[in-house]
Amino acid sequence: MTFNVAIVEDDETMKRQLTEYFERYTKETNVRFSISCFSDGDEICENFKCQFDVILLDIEMKRLNGLDTAEYVRRFDERVEIIFVTQSTQYAVGGYKVNALNYIVKPVTYRVFCAEVKRFTERVARKHNEYILISWRNEAVRLSLSDIVYIESIKHKIIFHTKDEEYEIFGTMKDFESRLEKSGFYRCNSGYLVNLTRIINVKDDMVDLGGTVLKISRPRKKQFMERLARFYCGE
Repeated sequence: MTFNVAIVEDDETMKRQLTEYFERYTKETNVRFSISCFSDGDEICENFKCQFDVILLDIEMKRLNGLDTAEYVRRFDERVEIIFVTQSTQYAVGGYKVNALNYIVKPVTYRVFCAEVKRFTERVARKHNEYILISWRNEAVRLSLSDIVYIESIKHKIIFHTKDEEYEIFGTMKDFESRLEKSGFYRCNSGYLVNLTRIINVKDDMVDLGGTVLKISRPRKKQFMERLARFYCGE
């Protein structure tokens, strides 16, 4: 898998160093990363989407500091790993408020960097390894829950819409609803079970899953929005 990383750092030298560290780590381990760089906290907060596996976040920035940035990110994404990069350990206490994985003290050595990367890649991989087994075309197929965008029910058929493919099986929505609710899936109407981590936006009675827009039924809207709010609060 490729890990999606955001580097939020107003020091161009540090930003370049961290990027080079990731490139070096890939050459040494073959672990791959997709890197997005931001020069201040307000840049990543603008039109923020839940797309990153980890955010390396400088604390002392000119326009929006790291702690405030992390608090904003946590309103939308409870699963992303946050690692603070700071010149002083005095900010460590603030990291607990936003459930930060750790903090790295500048200057960052490659040895410390490698230890942190190993730590967060293992945690992220465990999250991505949550899966469900289905019988498809007489074979047992393991679907990663993080890959499932939504599940559709049509009569006695269930269709798993993943980011790459569709899988159609016989079954009932009720069975999968009860199995997957604790993993962040919830019905937006009688025919669709949505992966809440895949939601890009909710507007009026429509939920945007990043290319697919589904209708939220009127009877379910209140419960759906309440469940979505609880989900992003980590409940």
